[in-house]
Amino acid sequence: MRHLIGIAACVTSLGAHAYDIPNEHAAFVPAPEDVRGAPLPDPRAFDAIRQTGNAWLPPPAGDASLAMLAAARVGDWAAVSELLKSGANPNVRDTARRGGVLAMAAADGQAEVVRTLLVAGADPDQRGEAGFTPLGAAALRGHERVVKQLLRHGADPDRKSADGAPPLVNAARLGHARIVDALLVAGADPTRADKHGHHALSMAAARGDVAMVRQVLAHGMHVDARDGEGRTAFFWAGLYGRQAVSEILLAAGADPTATVIVK
Repeated sequence: MRHLIGIAACVTSLGAHAYDIPNEHAAFVPAPEDVRGAPLPDPRAFDAIRQTGNAWLPPPAGDASLAMLAAARVGDWAAVSELLKSGANPNVRDTARRGGVLAMAAADGQAEVVRTLLVAGADPDQRGEAGFTPLGAAALRGHERVVKQLLRHGADPDRKSADGAPPLVNAARLGHARIVDALLVAGADPTRADKHGHHALSMAAARGDVAMVRQVLAHGMHVDARDGEGRTAFFWAGLYGRQAVSEILLAAGADPTATVIVK
């Protein structure tokens, strides 16, 4: 009996937390709404899902904004452009508050669509359905032209996405040097770190990217700045055998005797 009570308590506890949002996503994902008593979709909508294989419910007839969102979800950028011309809302969200057409276009590298959306009034910082800002998505995927368009239209170069990283850190991690340069020139803070405490300098040093290390240092990053693991860029350069980077860091005043500080 005692075992049954314990199992019941565990099940109850699991049920109570089934919809908890992880801490790193809490700022980006709205809490689930209570849908009890909400009207069910028209059964005919599910016929369309069975016929097309598209899991998204089709938009209501005559709603250009939701039709544009549906087109963006399947990568139909020609339809997105046409619907935008007909007056669709560039910041549209569906009834579940999902949306982010600009973020989808940015992630796909659709520079012309991104430009059209921005001119039409799209919010350059509106997160998409994956939790990424348009700038965060473009920087992560290496779409330089899109990154520059977003920055020209006022996108926040330091705003983090749902992965907990600012655009600069992800661009540095993946070696997108020209995007790193564009972000730094636009005022991105090189000291901003991801949720693990890793910053652009440690990423560049670990990669052995000499030019990027110089870029980040030239924009005010302290050569001995520590990351979330208490390690400096000089440590990472040494760990991965990046001799050229180690020499640059030493020339910039790095302390080769700095010890790892475990937090």
